[in-house]
Amino acid sequence: MSRPVALLAFATVLSLLPNAGNAESSESMPDGVYRLAEEGAGVAVDRASGGKLSLGALAAKELGPVEIEAMNNENTRYQFRFPQAGPLKEGSGDGRLAILLGGFAEPVGSQSEPDERGRQDLSSWVDDRAVAENWAKTLKVDLPERKHPGHRLLTTFEPLRENYRPGEPVELRMAIRNVGPAPFAFTDGGQQRGPRNNQFRFIAWKGYDKDFAMLDKGDRTNFGGMAGVVELNPGETFEKRVNLTDWFRFEDADSYSVTGLFEIQLIEPGAQTFRPIWDDFAVGTCSVTVAAAASSTAVESE
Repeated sequence: MSRPVALLAFATVLSLLPNAGNAESSESMPDGVYRLAEEGAGVAVDRASGGKLSLGALAAKELGPVEIEAMNNENTRYQFRFPQAGPLKEGSGDGRLAILLGGFAEPVGSQSEPDERGRQDLSSWVDDRAVAENWAKTLKVDLPERKHPGHRLLTTFEPLRENYRPGEPVELRMAIRNVGPAPFAFTDGGQQRGPRNNQFRFIAWKGYDKDFAMLDKGDRTNFGGMAGVVELNPGETFEKRVNLTDWFRFEDADSYSVTGLFEIQLIEPGAQTFRPIWDDFAVGTCSVTVAAAASSTAVESE
């Protein structure tokens, strides 16, 4: 009588283990789009960015064509976009999805509403070069790489006036000149909807002591903003003004050293999209003089 009891107890323990009733394993799961499941309720698979991901029911095996974009200059972060994935099967859940390819899964970070055929635009981001190569190989496509486009630029910053009074707004003019043999293009905007234009960065020192930089006392709030494209042919210059007092307070009469940086995302000249091909900074330096206010006391001559 003890043998059946022991077997019953063993079966009970098995039924309590996660996925015990699910004969499917990550090795047998086909590539495709899956519903995300709560931890322990689905099949645990390796996540592209590390750790594990719990996958539920298969939502679609059809991924359609893929568009792959390198998201940084180091070629370690990639976006995989499937603009015609599906159609997805009807199923329970809150709509959270994941892509499984080559044994690695990553949640869908962006998805569109279904079109008239039920297909959706799905995107996932992969932060591991080896996994990105694995996904590309599984999809039988090449993994793109960013390469320096060969642009050459000269950047200068200069104050609009020779000197300013303590507490006055300090305006600078930035100029970016194409000193290379070929045109290049970059985006202007996208970070200016807020108290200041955060496409700029500044480092400033008071006097000749560069041991301690001045504190940024401005408001960093950024709600994005509209962006345009600047294309410079050889010899052409792009200019832009910026209020330096959106970053620093020039309250003391002194000479200030300023390093300005302007973040640019380069795109292909003449391209119809804003897809970046290289991230860079235009960098220049200048000096700002803050002079003490002139005395208002007049001395009458005898």
